[in-house]
Amino acid sequence: MTRSPADYVAASWGTLAERDRPLLADAQARLEAWVARTGASPCRRRGYSCLGKLGNPRHSCGRAYVGAFCDGGMYWPQVLDHAEWWRGPAGEYILTAHPYRERVEPEDLAALARIADRTGATVSSDLVGSWYFPGRTILIQLWGRSEVRRGA
Repeated sequence: MTRSPADYVAASWGTLAERDRPLLADAQARLEAWVARTGASPCRRRGYSCLGKLGNPRHSCGRAYVGAFCDGGMYWPQVLDHAEWWRGPAGEYILTAHPYRERVEPEDLAALARIADRTGATVSSDLVGSWYFPGRTILIQLWGRSEVRRGA
Protein backbone atom coordinates (compact mmCIF):
# COMPACT_ATOMS: atom_id res chain seq x y z
CA MET A 1 0.00 0.00 0.00
CA THR A 2 1.44 3.34 -0.97
CA ARG A 3 0.87 6.54 0.89
CA SER A 4 0.50 10.06 -0.38
CA PRO A 5 3.58 12.28 -0.15
CA ALA A 6 1.85 14.27 2.61
CA ASP A 7 1.28 11.08 4.63
CA TYR A 8 4.82 10.00 3.90
CA VAL A 9 6.36 13.18 5.28
CA ALA A 10 4.00 13.23 8.26
CA ALA A 11 4.97 9.66 9.18
CA SER A 12 8.67 10.24 8.56
CA TRP A 13 8.76 13.44 10.58
CA GLY A 14 6.29 12.40 13.29
CA THR A 15 8.91 12.43 16.02
CA LEU A 16 10.58 15.65 14.92
CA ALA A 17 11.90 17.84 17.72
CA GLU A 18 9.97 21.08 18.28
CA ARG A 19 12.97 23.21 17.26
CA ASP A 20 13.05 21.51 13.84
CA ARG A 21 9.31 21.74 13.08
CA PRO A 22 9.68 24.85 10.85
CA LEU A 23 11.59 22.61 8.41
CA LEU A 24 8.48 20.48 7.91
CA ALA A 25 6.72 22.84 5.46
CA ASP A 26 9.89 23.20 3.38
CA ALA A 27 10.42 19.43 3.40
CA GLN A 28 6.83 18.85 2.31
CA ALA A 29 7.14 21.34 -0.56
CA ARG A 30 10.41 19.78 -1.77
CA LEU A 31 8.96 16.28 -1.64
CA GLU A 32 5.79 17.27 -3.46
CA ALA A 33 7.84 19.01 -6.18
CA TRP A 34 10.01 15.90 -6.62
CA VAL A 35 6.99 13.60 -6.80
CA ALA A 36 5.29 15.90 -9.35
CA ARG A 37 8.46 16.04 -11.46
CA THR A 38 9.23 12.31 -11.35
CA GLY A 39 5.85 10.62 -11.03
CA ALA A 40 7.27 8.45 -8.23
CA SER A 41 5.20 7.08 -5.38
CA PRO A 42 6.24 5.78 -1.95
CA CYS A 43 6.54 2.02 -1.61
CA ARG A 44 6.61 -0.33 1.34
CA ARG A 45 10.28 -1.22 0.85
CA ARG A 46 12.22 1.02 3.24
CA GLY A 47 15.77 1.48 4.34
CA TYR A 48 18.67 -0.81 3.63
CA SER A 49 17.47 -3.71 1.50
CA CYS A 50 19.09 -5.46 -1.44
CA LEU A 51 20.05 -3.14 -4.28
CA GLY A 52 19.32 -5.97 -6.71
CA LYS A 53 15.84 -4.39 -7.05
CA LEU A 54 17.44 -1.56 -9.02
CA GLY A 55 18.64 -3.93 -11.73
CA ASN A 56 15.58 -6.17 -11.74
CA PRO A 57 12.25 -5.01 -10.27
CA ARG A 58 11.25 -8.69 -9.89
CA HIS A 59 14.23 -9.46 -7.64
CA SER A 60 12.79 -10.78 -4.40
CA CYS A 61 15.49 -11.95 -2.02
CA GLY A 62 13.81 -9.93 0.77
CA ARG A 63 17.14 -9.26 2.44
CA ALA A 64 17.54 -6.22 4.66
CA TYR A 65 21.02 -5.96 6.12
CA VAL A 66 24.34 -4.16 5.86
CA GLY A 67 25.34 -5.74 2.53
CA ALA A 68 24.29 -3.78 -0.52
CA PHE A 69 23.51 -6.95 -2.50
CA CYS A 70 22.19 -10.32 -1.34
CA ASP A 71 25.23 -12.12 -2.79
CA GLY A 72 27.64 -9.96 -0.76
CA GLY A 73 30.70 -8.29 -2.16
CA MET A 74 29.69 -4.70 -1.49
CA TYR A 75 28.55 -2.75 1.55
CA TRP A 76 26.11 0.12 1.59
CA PRO A 77 28.14 3.25 0.92
CA GLN A 78 27.87 6.00 3.53
CA VAL A 79 26.54 8.37 0.86
CA LEU A 80 23.29 6.35 0.84
CA ASP A 81 22.35 7.60 4.29
CA HIS A 82 18.63 7.91 5.13
CA ALA A 83 17.60 5.65 2.25
CA GLU A 84 14.03 5.58 0.94
CA TRP A 85 12.54 3.32 -1.73
CA TRP A 86 10.04 4.55 -4.33
CA ARG A 87 8.31 3.15 -7.41
CA GLY A 88 8.62 5.04 -10.66
CA PRO A 89 5.91 5.47 -13.30
CA ALA A 90 7.26 2.52 -15.36
CA GLY A 91 7.41 0.19 -12.33
CA GLU A 92 11.11 0.73 -11.64
CA TYR A 93 12.49 0.99 -8.14
CA ILE A 94 14.06 4.29 -7.17
CA LEU A 95 16.31 4.68 -4.18
CA THR A 96 16.68 8.14 -2.71
CA ALA A 97 19.20 8.98 -0.02
CA HIS A 98 19.85 12.11 2.00
CA PRO A 99 23.39 12.26 3.39
CA TYR A 100 24.51 15.12 5.58
CA ARG A 101 26.86 16.63 3.04
CA GLU A 102 27.49 19.83 1.12
CA ARG A 103 28.64 18.02 -2.01
CA VAL A 104 29.21 14.56 -3.45
CA GLU A 105 32.83 13.58 -2.84
CA PRO A 106 34.93 11.63 -5.39
CA GLU A 107 34.84 8.47 -3.24
CA ASP A 108 31.03 8.78 -3.09
CA LEU A 109 30.87 9.08 -6.88
CA ALA A 110 33.03 5.97 -7.20
CA ALA A 111 30.75 3.96 -4.89
CA LEU A 112 27.64 5.13 -6.74
CA ALA A 113 29.26 4.31 -10.10
CA ARG A 114 29.95 0.74 -8.91
CA ILE A 115 26.28 0.31 -8.01
CA ALA A 116 25.17 1.82 -11.33
CA ASP A 117 27.55 -0.44 -13.26
CA ARG A 118 26.22 -3.53 -11.51
CA THR A 119 22.51 -2.69 -11.75
CA GLY A 120 22.15 -0.47 -14.80
CA ALA A 121 20.74 2.25 -12.54
CA THR A 122 20.98 5.93 -13.36
CA VAL A 123 22.61 8.06 -10.66
CA SER A 124 21.99 11.74 -9.98
CA SER A 125 22.40 14.19 -7.14
CA ASP A 126 20.68 17.42 -6.21
CA LEU A 127 22.45 19.72 -3.79
CA VAL A 128 19.28 21.59 -2.79
CA GLY A 129 16.40 19.16 -3.43
CA SER A 130 16.56 16.99 -0.31
CA TRP A 131 13.40 16.84 1.78
CA TYR A 132 15.25 15.26 4.72
CA PHE A 133 16.38 18.20 6.84
CA PRO A 134 16.47 20.70 3.94
CA GLY A 135 19.62 22.75 3.80
CA ARG A 136 21.60 20.16 5.78
CA THR A 137 21.43 17.22 3.38
CA ILE A 138 21.71 16.58 -0.34
CA LEU A 139 19.51 14.33 -2.46
CA ILE A 140 21.02 11.26 -4.14
CA GLN A 141 18.86 9.30 -6.59
CA LEU A 142 19.43 5.85 -8.04
CA TRP A 143 16.85 5.14 -10.74
CA GLY A 144 16.54 1.45 -11.36
CA ARG A 145 15.69 -0.35 -14.55
CA SER A 146 12.08 -1.05 -15.44
CA GLU A 147 10.78 -3.91 -17.50
CA VAL A 148 9.96 -1.31 -20.19
CA ARG A 149 13.51 0.11 -20.14
CA ARG A 150 14.96 -3.40 -19.89
CA GLY A 151 13.28 -4.50 -23.11
CA ALA A 152 14.15 -1.34 -25.02
